[in-house]
Amino acid sequence: MAGPPPVPPSARKSPRYAVRIGVEVRHGPRTIGGTLLDVSAGGLGLHLPSPVPEDAPVAVSFFLVIDEVEEEGGIPLSLGGTVTWCAEADEGGHRCGIRLGELAPSLQQHFDALLRRAAHPPDAT
Repeated sequence: MAGPPPVPPSARKSPRYAVRIGVEVRHGPRTIGGTLLDVSAGGLGLHLPSPVPEDAPVAVSFFLVIDEVEEEGGIPLSLGGTVTWCAEADEGGHRCGIRLGELAPSLQQHFDALLRRAAHPPDAT
């Protein structure tokens, strides 16, 4: 995969957690379905079928998922951010990094819940 060199974990501002959640990415008039692959306090790692330009403002929407099931009665989170990089993925499509903007307190609470779940996934027994 092309793109920026990986940042060593010790140089990251916050830990990154692997997840797999369906997302919709809005960029201008376009909406692209994709997958949220990893999450950290400052950003998101996505897999998309088509590229989004670097420095583009985007809104990423998804539902919180528990045990691979959308949270019952949940509302979608819609997080604003900026594409920091986007490159072709070895498996096809594109990998993109999104730097999140400041979140409203109510969104921050839901996003923090996602981070907690990602940091402490249920035991697979």
